[in-house]
Amino acid sequence: MIWTGEDGPMRVDAVSDIHRARLEEGHFPRPDGFDLEAFWQVWCENREAARPGLAVRLRVRKNALQYVRNALGERRKIFPAPAQDTDEWAVIDVAFPRFEEARLRLLALGGAVG
Repeated sequence: MIWTGEDGPMRVDAVSDIHRARLEEGHFPRPDGFDLEAFWQVWCENREAARPGLAVRLRVRKNALQYVRNALGERRKIFPAPAQDTDEWAVIDVAFPRFEEARLRLLALGGAVG
């Protein structure tokens, strides 16, 4: 929900944060030149940019390295880690936007990661 208070700045609140509402007869004017679609796009981009990321260092079985890269995808920001590889394991750094997503994606990889 996008709204503005008497002090003027636009605010955004999640609808799930609204616990009670009341329908009233009044209405409010939309600010001159306000473009909802443009506002929402900029707000979402800013929110995503400000979101803290979660960096994870993974030990990946060398014979599963391509599988892990494919499973996580390029959008997971896979980076080679400092040389800590062994004959059986490779080390890579991966970034996720949130802990919950990291947990879900990494648990799905099973024994390919250690």
